Amino acid sequence: MAINIYISPAIVNIIIFSEITRLQGRSLLFNPFLKAPPAPLTFVTYTTVANIPNGINNFKYRLTNPNNEKIHETGLSAVEVKQNCFSNVLIWKNVHFKTKGEHTITLYLSTKSGFEPAGSAVLFIDDINLKAHDV
Repeated sequence: MAINIYISPAIVNIIIFSEITRLQGRSLLFNPFLKAPPAPLTFVTYTTVANIPNGINNFKYRLTNPNNEKIHETGLSAVEVKQNCFSNVLIWKNVHFKTKGEHTITLYLSTKSGFEPAGSAVLFIDDINLKAHDV
């Protein structure tokens, strides 16, 4: 006798961009990146979440350093989900990255028992050699 277990996890994709630019009246996310120098940074995350129930869903983000210590946590956000998916653009202003290494941005979705991590993205903080044309 086999036991069928049906798991339906949320599908989350978080992409980190350096800025929002305007082109012909449209706002466009510009310059995706995965690595940055240790310094205060302003950046944008674009998140898509799929395979979740329709209706009002609550979520928040948490940014942690390589020691899994919380650097920043957003407030609670609510979104009305239609067609079992939603997207979100969040601007992170003047986030101070002091520790080199792998920093994690995690999206938490609200559940009956609290918030559960649904997906994450990694940002590597390390020294970067800039060429003259990059400045």
